[in-house]
Amino acid sequence: MANECRLVYHWCGHGEKVPYSLPTRMFEARVRVIRSTACDWCRKGADEQSNLLDGCVPMEGRELLVSRAEAIRRRALGQARALRGHATGGELDGFDELLRRIKCMNDPRWWVEHRADAIAVLARDIEVF
Repeated sequence: MANECRLVYHWCGHGEKVPYSLPTRMFEARVRVIRSTACDWCRKGADEQSNLLDGCVPMEGRELLVSRAEAIRRRALGQARALRGHATGGELDGFDELLRRIKCMNDPRWWVEHRADAIAVLARDIEVF
């Protein structure tokens, strides 16, 4: 039973193997997570699709790097939109420029390198913050 696995399906319909060798709590937690989420492949495609629908410039490069960058850009776009929602009249133009810069930045390496500070780096020259 050392190499035996259970095939569990994500809500998107794709399966993932979970080894029976995991401790019971970890096994059950992993099964719950898998059943309640889309698989990595579907999530990556959804990030890219959502970014394109939001008017983001497509990224080019290695598929793995692009998929990581798309998720980071998606998060940054959501954060910038949330911040814009709390802005006052004089700040709106700055936040609109920040959103434009997020949508235009299409270098996947840049997004991965700035995953923690992308908004701050893009906003530095705009004087939003």
